[in-house]
Amino acid sequence: PFVLRYCRIVWLCAVVSWRVGCASLAVRGRSAAAADALWEMTHRVNARFVYDTVASLGGFWVKLAQATSVSSALPEVYKLELAQLQDAMPADDLPSVHRLLEAELGPEWRSSVKLYDGPPLGSATIAQVHRARLRVVREGGRVEEVEGVVKVQHRHVERSLLIDIGASQIVALLASFAFPHLFQDMRVVVKDLSVLTRAELDFRIEAQSQATARELLAASELGGAVFVPEVFPALATRRVLGMEYVQGENIKEVRRRGASELEVTRIVTALVDAFSLTMHGEIFNCDPHPGNLLVETATGRLAVLDWGQARRLSPAERTAYTRLFMAVAMEDTLLMREACADLGAPQSDFAGPPDPMPNTMVGTLRFLLRDTKQAAQARGDFEQLEAILRQVKGGADADVQISGGVEEICRGALLPFTKTVNLLFEVASSLDVSLPLLQRLISSGYAALLAASPFDVAAELREQLHGPPRFVLAPPLPPAAPRPPPGSLAASAEASLLALHAEGRLLGAQLCVLDASSGGVIADIGIGHTSYLTPHAVTSQTAFNLRDISKLFVAAAVLRLIEEGGGGGGGGGGG
Repeated sequence: PFVLRYCRIVWLCAVVSWRVGCASLAVRGRSAAAADALWEMTHRVNARFVYDTVASLGGFWVKLAQATSVSSALPEVYKLELAQLQDAMPADDLPSVHRLLEAELGPEWRSSVKLYDGPPLGSATIAQVHRARLRVVREGGRVEEVEGVVKVQHRHVERSLLIDIGASQIVALLASFAFPHLFQDMRVVVKDLSVLTRAELDFRIEAQSQATARELLAASELGGAVFVPEVFPALATRRVLGMEYVQGENIKEVRRRGASELEVTRIVTALVDAFSLTMHGEIFNCDPHPGNLLVETATGRLAVLDWGQARRLSPAERTAYTRLFMAVAMEDTLLMREACADLGAPQSDFAGPPDPMPNTMVGTLRFLLRDTKQAAQARGDFEQLEAILRQVKGGADADVQISGGVEEICRGALLPFTKTVNLLFEVASSLDVSLPLLQRLISSGYAALLAASPFDVAAELREQLHGPPRFVLAPPLPPAAPRPPPGSLAASAEASLLALHAEGRLLGAQLCVLDASSGGVIADIGIGHTSYLTPHAVTSQTAFNLRDISKLFVAAAVLRLIEEGGGGGGGGGGG
């Protein structure tokens, strides 16, 4: 079985590559209509071949296909075929399910679980779900029968996953070979993804994650719009998990049945806001594909299912994720370096050779967190990104080489982040909902950072921070020593900058004025602090984000001061 699975994966890659290559040659010299028809036929044949192969292999390959099936970069025919893998995988027969329940819950399992007749409600990569009547013990020893479901792990799935993780390295190498401008070494990404997938094999961990998420959302303002089904600890073992039954429909079915644009927008907004809360909290779900999102029939609330791929965050990681969001929002490569380092994915530092990768990462993450849009508009986004990265790769100076590919934003602790925000974008866009994704995802995190700020920010300002993030004025810090002599250009410039700071129009600034003839330093000033959240004083040595356009205004103000004061110097810059 080990050799056979390897061979089938290699064969799949070879056949798809061969057909695409043949189609590329065949369309040369043909009309646009003929080329489109040829590509359509090629994609249809390939999509069915990929689906059949992946469905029969199961395991890790289905996890990859599920994530890929919502990508707007794929031709529509692939998305339609692979979308069937979200909850329509081949199921184990009922006798096998009974044997596993007995092995996990004991010979008297029927006293706690009464399965309904008929096929399972759904069958996915790791497990299948059966509706059942569950006997649960409530607080105080009260016994209650409830409508529920039992999630039962597929037999042999663990062994297949371990084989697939090894074979996936081949696909990673092929991706790096076929798209060198996008990927340099995808093996590290596959390795990190395998860690997330392996965690799904123990349903006891999933039960703990689901219970934590349920409490977090229920205690929030979103409790009336989004919820997580209740799990029953007595029915949680390594391969079996019992939870409440949710009567509802897949989030994509809401659109297909003709729901209004307002209703669909409400549901997707609740989804994004829930992830804004959980991604800055103790735990968040890394797998929000449509198969894991149900809209409850009776209430219209959104149910987030399947917490096997969940990421638990320490307080330091929560702060780092929020700083990462803010770095992307402000296009601040310095802040992004700090956030990545805190997440265990450090980037190059100033002591090394010049490296444009941090700027590329900020741009790529900004792309991932772009506003959601209608599916037809989103389809061309990846082509534009690919073209830009191809230019960056091909046009970089020999002494300034990018140290990595797109995989740099998908390694270590960054993988759950990028995987989740990409799925959120694809789900919203597939439902033709337009939302400011970055703005909504950053709001909860910024509110949390502001609440923990060492500055004494007024309580009423904190309470007002429910919409888009806004910055509040922090108390001033004394200017860095030494102080300029009174009456000098430096003293006038410092007084002007301090006045702007006092008015709330300036957070911090550096100013260097040089004599145009001699090159001597006329003024070297640092005032204020670097962040609203961390009170680091600005000095002449403080590194500022080079993308900050405010330095243009400071330089213009210095030149104006020189003109008014009649000085003989020239202007420098600030930040």
